[in-house]
Amino acid sequence: ELKYNSFTSDKHERVTISTVFKMANDAGWNNGLPDAGAIFAASAPATNDNKFQLVPAHTLKTNKALEWQIEGIMELCAFCLMFGDSGTMKSFLALDMALCIATGIPFHGRKVNRGPVVIVIGEGLHGYGRRIAAWEKFHGIDLTGHPVFVSTMAAQFLDDRSAAEVETAINSVSAKHGRVALVVLDTLNRNFGAGDENSTLDMTRFIAAIDQRIGNRVTRLVVHHTGHGNKERARGAYALKAALDCEIQVMKNDEKISMLNSKQKDAPEFSPITFEPKVIELGNTITSLVLTKCNPSINRSLPKLSMQQIEALALLTLMNRKIGLSCLSEWKHLCVDEKVYGNSAFYNAIKTLEEKKVIVISDGYVRES
Repeated sequence: ELKYNSFTSDKHERVTISTVFKMANDAGWNNGLPDAGAIFAASAPATNDNKFQLVPAHTLKTNKALEWQIEGIMELCAFCLMFGDSGTMKSFLALDMALCIATGIPFHGRKVNRGPVVIVIGEGLHGYGRRIAAWEKFHGIDLTGHPVFVSTMAAQFLDDRSAAEVETAINSVSAKHGRVALVVLDTLNRNFGAGDENSTLDMTRFIAAIDQRIGNRVTRLVVHHTGHGNKERARGAYALKAALDCEIQVMKNDEKISMLNSKQKDAPEFSPITFEPKVIELGNTITSLVLTKCNPSINRSLPKLSMQQIEALALLTLMNRKIGLSCLSEWKHLCVDEKVYGNSAFYNAIKTLEEKKVIVISDGYVRES
């Protein structure tokens, strides 16, 4: 006869109810019930996607086509960065993307994967309100009932308590409206916390907090500023770019806004897209802007150039076809390698091009004007 004492103070003699079930199952009894392991597994919490776990490698194989959050621009569940100098309207672009995803309308002709959106706003809440109103009026859409939510204050992702509050808020939206499709952090600086953007350690902590609190089953878009010395890269530690799936640079030229793809980890880079701002009247002398897609600016007629200068500019155009800016020394080496100029002749030639305002040189970089 099996005897047990489950309430004795002697831990060596104590037998739990799960042990009793296991013993019974081992003896061949189940009375139509699942075994003890199944009973307790059923009551265990669901697996957290953000917890470390190991899965068989073959389960990762896929022949599926790329899945897009915005067709050809950002993949589903990607970690993305949109950066640009002040005044380039990068926040307008990020908001435009977010509202298209929340409502399901195409983003300037590109299909979106519709779903709830959360925007963590670091500043200018009233300005965001005007931008949203302008977007509604331009598209003829009332956002009432559409799952787009904005924060009333910035988060501090280097502060665990603040980051946990963001996670709770996002989970609440998902519970009521379905899994959140996109989270926008506008801007990195305002949502960073008490740390140094230039510190690899602090930037790595920031990225880890986003992974932990937002997760990798949501598309994440961080809005950020350019560097102080180099306007062609995002400000701060390079660890940020290394972690990205997609990086988008926003530039302004002749009142037009260009969106350039400076990194696409697992997909082809998209060609530059050009927009122009359109003023929307909201009444009572209140206005805001929306962005409309347009053709790139047509280059003005160039001054008379020599054949060598034209060839050098053609090489520069090839170098700049993706990001619009190249290192001056790299351009020189290319011109020398292609026997367009010798070392000394190159610098005399580019001085002439700069004087004729055909090119712009700044901090060792060059672009066409």
